[in-house]
Amino acid sequence: MTDSMKVGIRENIELIDDGNFDEFYKQVSSFASNGYQDIGDVTTFLIEKCGITPKVSYIPKGYMFKNQSIKDVNIDEGVRGIGMAAYLGSSIHEITLPKSCEAVEAQAFSGCTNLVEIQIKNPDIVIDCSAFTYAGCIYWIKYWGSMEQFKSKEWPDELIEDSCVICLDGIL
Repeated sequence: MTDSMKVGIRENIELIDDGNFDEFYKQVSSFASNGYQDIGDVTTFLIEKCGITPKVSYIPKGYMFKNQSIKDVNIDEGVRGIGMAAYLGSSIHEITLPKSCEAVEAQAFSGCTNLVEIQIKNPDIVIDCSAFTYAGCIYWIKYWGSMEQFKSKEWPDELIEDSCVICLDGIL
């Protein structure tokens, strides 16, 4: 972790104590010199060294950038969206997007080459066309909507190319 990020954490420690991680990430990102890497390092530090799992309403860009220790991600209900490159290059195998998640930004899961399963609990979610570029072979998509809803949406090619899509009313 860079010295500037250590300063950012120290200067915003009260936000961690208060559990205000949305504001914490906003403040700490201004100290980032290595962009996504710095934010990913902060998240890893909080989880692995401090035993703190940040609770956010919006997963910031670079949140778990290239994190190789996470495997399954179950995003908490209440999270409204996933920022750019939030999990870029991470080692996740499975991801669950809650009903509250309305959007997944560009490259959010790009380069997640181990990703094989996604649960999408919000049938109205908007997923950027580059959200899954260079991701793994996604075998299973569990979509909590109808087949008709799934077919009516535009999906990134990498997401649905070789996937088995399980909807509430059947399999595509």
